Amino acid sequence: MYAHAQSRISKTEVYSFSRIHYKAGTQNWGMALDANRRLYVANNEGLLIYNGTNWQLYPLPNKTILRCIAFGNDGKLYAGAQDEFGYFAPDYSGRLLYTSLKKLLPLSQNTLADIWDIEIAEDAVFFRATDRIIRLANGKVEIYNPSESWLSLSVFGQKIIAQDGRNGIFMFRKGQWEPFIASTALPAEFLVSDIITLNKDTGIVSTTSNGLFFLVQNSLKPLELKNSNAEKHFISLAKLDKQNFLAGSYANGIYKITNDGRVTEIIADENGLQNKTIRCINTDTSENVWIGLDNGIAFMNCNNAIRHINPKSFNNGSGYSAQVVQNELFFALSTGLQYLPLSATEDLSALTGEPVTMLNGLTWNLSFINNTFLCGRDDGAWMISNHQPQQVSSTPGYWTFQPIKTASAATIVAGNYNGIRLFSENNTQLLSKGDIQNFQESSRYVETDDSIIWVSHPYRGVFRINANNSAVTKFSTSDGLPADLDNHVFRLKNKIVFATPKGIYEYNAATKKMVPSAVYSNVFGQMPLRYLKEDEKGNIWFVQDKMIGVADLTAKKPVINFIPELKNKILSGFENIYPYNSSNILVGSESGFYHINYEQYRKQIHPPETYLTTVQTIGNGDSTIYGGFGIGQTEQNPASLPYKFNALHFSFAASFTGIESPAEFSFYLEGFDKEWSSWTTQYEKEYTNLYEGDYIFHVKSRNRPFLESAAFTYAFTIHAPWYRTSWAYILYTIIFVCLLYLLYRVQERNYQRKQQAVRQASQQKFEEEQRRLTYQHQLEIEQTEKELIRLKNENLEAEIEHKNAELASTAMTLVQKKEFLLKLTNELNKLYKPGADTINAAELKKIIRSLGSEEKLDEEWKQFSIHFNNVHSNFLITLKQKFPNLNAHELKLCAYLRMNLSSKEMAQLMSITVRGVEISRYRLRKKLQLQPKEDLFRFLLNIESQDQNV
Repeated sequence: MYAHAQSRISKTEVYSFSRIHYKAGTQNWGMALDANRRLYVANNEGLLIYNGTNWQLYPLPNKTILRCIAFGNDGKLYAGAQDEFGYFAPDYSGRLLYTSLKKLLPLSQNTLADIWDIEIAEDAVFFRATDRIIRLANGKVEIYNPSESWLSLSVFGQKIIAQDGRNGIFMFRKGQWEPFIASTALPAEFLVSDIITLNKDTGIVSTTSNGLFFLVQNSLKPLELKNSNAEKHFISLAKLDKQNFLAGSYANGIYKITNDGRVTEIIADENGLQNKTIRCINTDTSENVWIGLDNGIAFMNCNNAIRHINPKSFNNGSGYSAQVVQNELFFALSTGLQYLPLSATEDLSALTGEPVTMLNGLTWNLSFINNTFLCGRDDGAWMISNHQPQQVSSTPGYWTFQPIKTASAATIVAGNYNGIRLFSENNTQLLSKGDIQNFQESSRYVETDDSIIWVSHPYRGVFRINANNSAVTKFSTSDGLPADLDNHVFRLKNKIVFATPKGIYEYNAATKKMVPSAVYSNVFGQMPLRYLKEDEKGNIWFVQDKMIGVADLTAKKPVINFIPELKNKILSGFENIYPYNSSNILVGSESGFYHINYEQYRKQIHPPETYLTTVQTIGNGDSTIYGGFGIGQTEQNPASLPYKFNALHFSFAASFTGIESPAEFSFYLEGFDKEWSSWTTQYEKEYTNLYEGDYIFHVKSRNRPFLESAAFTYAFTIHAPWYRTSWAYILYTIIFVCLLYLLYRVQERNYQRKQQAVRQASQQKFEEEQRRLTYQHQLEIEQTEKELIRLKNENLEAEIEHKNAELASTAMTLVQKKEFLLKLTNELNKLYKPGADTINAAELKKIIRSLGSEEKLDEEWKQFSIHFNNVHSNFLITLKQKFPNLNAHELKLCAYLRMNLSSKEMAQLMSITVRGVEISRYRLRKKLQLQPKEDLFRFLLNIESQDQNV
């Protein structure tokens, strides 16, 4: 048994991930890293991948436990599981897919036990199950069965080493398993769990119950662990660097061991390891270490230039000040004053042993002035000599001590809770000279310049105090400061400066104003600063927004390096940095101190690597078009996307470096964005409604300000929708031309129609004019005809009137003749005298002549009827034709009625009485078959009109 070595005061910090973080199984059996530092883990639930931002799980098709993984020389990630083996590889779109290799096995051996190990050698892949080893080369498999069972499979140098349960250790050579170490040369219950190669002929072997062994060529030699208990059960090994390796134990965490067997550190739960059963360890060239646990995953950096100093004696006290005095390192803590002797090591974080407590209670400050070691505490001011603390003032609350030049002896200015107190040195004594009068502000930030004391209070302002006369001058924005709050006074390069919210300011004695520092404006600009400290090389350490940084002035051009690992870990408001030298910077933290080996740290400053993790379409059935693996799409070979995929979601990540503060990203879509986006911790970006065209998505990252990664690019082309393709535009052109032609034809037709319409209108106008003229002519003709008709009618009327006059004359003649006849009758009656025998011959002769003149009576009636028919359209002829039974007497009566003669006139013409006329009319009505109500005159008129219509 070996006793534990004294513990280092610093611990390697471990970052743990539980299943709550990665959302998969508890046990993690194997690990691998790719070129982008993505972590691949063989987990109980499948392949687990961490890209520094989020976790992804890829279950196996049979949903079994994934036991082991390894990258082959072909870039494929080979995997072994329960009853399954195969490989993961990206497809053409960068999506990681699993391909089973069980189909290569003969049907008789298609059932497998667990595949526990995978090793790569001789361009072949070896898979180990307890009942067989499968060698895959050139797409074919060979199966090797053990004599009993295969217990392990490892690589030693370029050799494949396997342990058989009965016959010992074998080496694969020329397609055969050859004996390497016989079972008789092995200790009892010897079971190899892992092998690493130290050099060409030497390796380290870990076992499950026999501890560690050196493997030299083909012989084993026990490796005794120095400075530690004799741990026997080791599961995994990993080479750390040329001098050190790591051994994962079953129950005690990880051992950091030198090649000669000296244990330098045991990393367990006090370091933050959540489980002590180490299943696997994976390291890279930067000494980043990934750890697969029986319950969780962990990460640490064994070569970290930043280490946490928080031994048990600190009792998790906050660190307020540190000082190396007389080869001893002193710590001022919220829990007290402690010290530790320095050893030969140049690394203060590598000091061993527990610090010794000198004083308990809140300790603010440590100062070494003029060979006097002073300690400011909550309970007063103390002087330390030979590990013996002596209280020099019981006034509570001493923040700081600063030397000052006055006219008298050497003086020390002490800032306390209630103002400024002056002390004088007298041999080994420190004597109080009293307080600065008229100044009672808490004075934690104090600097001196000859006889001038500068005091700053974060909330009260900046004060200039003359130590000779106690004159106090206050400075504010009216005196040139950029703000009244958060101004802090410091000394840089033997000059008083002020850290302000807008850079560094200085006091101008000529103008008695505060002005921006011309020297430091080129370095810090207007950065808001809270703390400043100069180291031995002239570099300026500062605090900005809870992040510590350093302005490295050793190069030709100042470089600002931030320490993001310590963001939010320092004491905000009580910042303190002790730059012992460039390899030992102590920073006060909430629990103890952080040690920074700046010389080592700045060599490890590298920009992260940025890459896309997925490119997905949005909507239209979300799908992955780039899975984040493989080369991706370059500008020379862009992804080709249809227009329906014009909304894309990009996810990206930065290579994991162990820095707790998340990486920041900036992105730019060439062809859409006008400039890079502002920095953000979001690792996703969406673009919607992208127009067709060529695009290149650029993304870069940073894990500290001013240190950006190279941009990762992804090129893609969104094709136009069918209605905006070249063929469509050709079709549109054709359609347009056709439309133009049709439009031309339509216009031509419209023009022709218009011309036709004009012609028709002209023709119509002409025709209308012709019709109008014709109409006018017709009107004129009609007018003429009417005039002729009128004249003719007038002539006819005149003729009728003449005929009527003739008829009337004839009728009157008839009447006269009738009267004559009546007169003659009367004359005859006079000649006839009853009783006379003789007649007067002269009278008789006269009567005879009268009768002779009346012989023409019948001829006159014939002449009357002719004239009457001519005037009245053959009235008598028509009447005779319709009523042939009418006699001459009745025809005369009808003619006289048509002439509208009175009954008296008709009686005279017909030589009848008026009564006779009435009787004749009555008889005539009967012959004409008239109804009683019918008018005889109207009937006779209608006969004439009817005859005219016919």
